[in-house]
Amino acid sequence: MASYGRHVFHGVIAGLITGILVGLVVALVLAPSMDPLVEDLVKHQLSKTLPPEEVEEVLRVVKGSIKAVMAVAPVAYVIQYLLIGALFGLVKGLLNTKLSEALSALVSGALFTLLLGIAPIAVLSTLEPGVIEVISKYFNPYLTALIPGAVFTASMTLVSVVKGPWTKLIEAKPREV
Repeated sequence: MASYGRHVFHGVIAGLITGILVGLVVALVLAPSMDPLVEDLVKHQLSKTLPPEEVEEVLRVVKGSIKAVMAVAPVAYVIQYLLIGALFGLVKGLLNTKLSEALSALVSGALFTLLLGIAPIAVLSTLEPGVIEVISKYFNPYLTALIPGAVFTASMTLVSVVKGPWTKLIEAKPREV
């Protein structure tokens, strides 16, 4: 497998691990609090601009949608993190031209955490502190934003440095016919 392909494959494996863990956390830990969280968020955001009866109508529509979204969320997270993992695996490959294998994995994981965890929660905290307050009633939004990045960084580093069953897939030679 070409050098960049190897790094992308590392990213895909790290993304798979991250997607599975995030999907499990969402399904088992966050799912029970989604209905009341969404209700509070809708009320917080719309009660300033809509009359109460319209807010209730929006809540009815949104609650029906949330059940469908939560049903597919675990699978969607796996697919999403597979694709994101491939992208950050490519970043790792670019970094690997100047850095060691382990350091390029750590830096690509840190970029993942910064771009997909820290930056979005910092922007939301700055622009909509009320939303962060509502979310904080149900879970810690800052910790929740950092968990995927930490899992991805650890997975990417592990997959890049430790030889495991994935090494056979990466280093496999094509069969001759």
